[in-house]
This record gives sequence, C-alpha cells and structure tokens, in this order.
Amino acid sequence: MVCGREIINLTLLRRHTVFGDKVNANAKHVEYFWNVLHTFTQEELKRFVQFTYAQRRLPSTDEEWRTSRTAQLRIKLYRFPEQPKPDPRRERRRLSSRSGQQQAIKKPMSKKQFQQKMDEQLPTAQTCFFDLYLPSYSSEEIMRARLLTAISLESFDNSEEAITITNTTTTATTTATATVDGGSENSVVMSETKEETNTAETKKETAETKGLKKKGRRRKGSKMNV
Repeated sequence: MVCGREIINLTLLRRHTVFGDKVNANAKHVEYFWNVLHTFTQEELKRFVQFTYAQRRLPSTDEEWRTSRTAQLRIKLYRFPEQPKPDPRRERRRLSSRSGQQQAIKKPMSKKQFQQKMDEQLPTAQTCFFDLYLPSYSSEEIMRARLLTAISLESFDNSEEAITITNTTTTATTTATATVDGGSENSVVMSETKEETNTAETKKETAETKGLKKKGRRRKGSKMNV
C-alpha cells in the first residue's frame, strides 16, 4: 500500500533514519549524503525514495510513519562486489608457473587506491527493507554525481507515469497491428488453411498406405498356409 504525501520531508526522513554496523552517523560521507539530498528537487527526492524503497511517497508525520508501518531508512556499510571464483584447475596450472607465482603475491591496496576504487562505485539498495548501501565517497561532488546516476537508471523507473506511458504505447501498437490491410490478413489466414489441409491430406495418404501394406501381408500369410 502506497501512502503519504507527494512532498518528501527530509527533516522527517532524517528522524526515521538508522545506521547499520560500522557506519557512524557523524561520518564525513554521511554528512555529504544529507547535504546532497538537500540540493535535490522534489522529483529527484521521489526518485531517490523509489530507488531505495520502490515507491515515490513517504508518510508526512511521525504518527503516520508509525501507523503505516513504513520502514526506517537504514544506511549500511558498502562492500565491494565479490569477484567470480576462478576455475580451480586453471588456477593450479597458473600458480605452478613462475609468472603465476609472481602474480599470486599481491600487495594490499593503499588507502589512496582503496578510496579511488570506492569513488568509482554506485550506491545500491534493498528495497524490501529500505536499506541503502552507501559508499564512503571522498567528496560531496562525487556523492552527488553517483547518487544522481543511481536514481536515474532506467531499470529503477517504476513510477506510475512510466507505467502509464508504457501501457499506452502497447495499446497503440496493438491497435495498429489490428488495423493492417484486410487483404494481407486474409492471405495469412488462407495460407494457414492451406497448410492445415495439406497436412490432413498427407496424414490420410499415410494411413491408406499403411492399410494397403497390412492387406498385402495378410494375403501372403494366407497363401503360405495353403
């Protein structure tokens, strides 16, 4: 059930925000996060809520938040996506070679490399629980750019407006198909009818052939008995 007003109240949202393990509410990247949200337009805020909670509205009061059982926004620690595991047989062959042994000795990432990799990531969300996995970006500019990219992805556009447009386009396409020139439609029907007729005739001929073969076998059998 979608409830709430069209306007997203950031002060109210902040009161109903909690933090996962190892995430400090006073961390620098959390401060960047709130600063960026305050620069968003209402449409961008709705898309953010849609990205994190699969709806475009939120309760307008604390009481409504409680009675509607709306989840609290939970900002969680971002983890890098897991790399696919290599084939064990190929990995053993690679490590057996000298070049493979040299590659296997990897140095841990420096703080600078870690931050560069973190700045390249996009935030992710678990919409069932209103969970936001927020990377610890190094600046407010990067935070804004990555958030805008994430909420603008087409795969997250589940808004009522988009659904209406899609349904309208589908209906128009169906109508256009139905109003194709009658002659071409008739020809398709006629060709399908011919194919069905040919198939039926083939089956009939096959059955007649089998019947004749059976009769021939019976005649041979009767001659041999005589």
